[in-house]
Amino acid sequence: SVTQYAQWTLKTDGGANWTQRSNATWAARGRHSNALPSFDGKLWVIGGGTSDVAPGSRDYYNDTWSFDGTTWVQVQADGIATWTKRQYHTVLAFDSKLWVINGFGDVVTQTNIGDCWSSPDGITWTEQTITPWRTSHADAMWAMSDRIINAGGNGDIGQPSDEGDGLVFSITRNGVVP
Repeated sequence: SVTQYAQWTLKTDGGANWTQRSNATWAARGRHSNALPSFDGKLWVIGGGTSDVAPGSRDYYNDTWSFDGTTWVQVQADGIATWTKRQYHTVLAFDSKLWVINGFGDVVTQTNIGDCWSSPDGITWTEQTITPWRTSHADAMWAMSDRIINAGGNGDIGQPSDEGDGLVFSITRNGVVP
């Protein structure tokens, strides 16, 4: 069966009732981890992908979209960003920047992407080369006031996973904290 993906925005009056607000103009997708960070007064969709578009195939994206509560705006088109298209990646807002971290990007080789990128605007991306965690996807990762914390994710097929190993890594504005 083919999986269906949504591209709409919902609003709530406190969680009891939900109504559709708008249809987004970005391609329908899923496979995000920590999606839709709030940054610069907007919500952001960055990258993502689909699976089972056709049996055994996936689509990957590396586009950037922002939502001001009313309108979705394409900030950067698919294929332009310097980071590899991916899904199951982490997107965070931290230290006045958007962050794209790790992910899954090759359905043929079943491999993860183990990089880390930051951007002050969703357009200009800089690779961060100091990251203490393993290459993984679907990470349990979050931003705190002074650091990004990674408590694990899924390893490559047949490779060790961070899940359940009890290791927690963090990176601060000034460097890595074990």
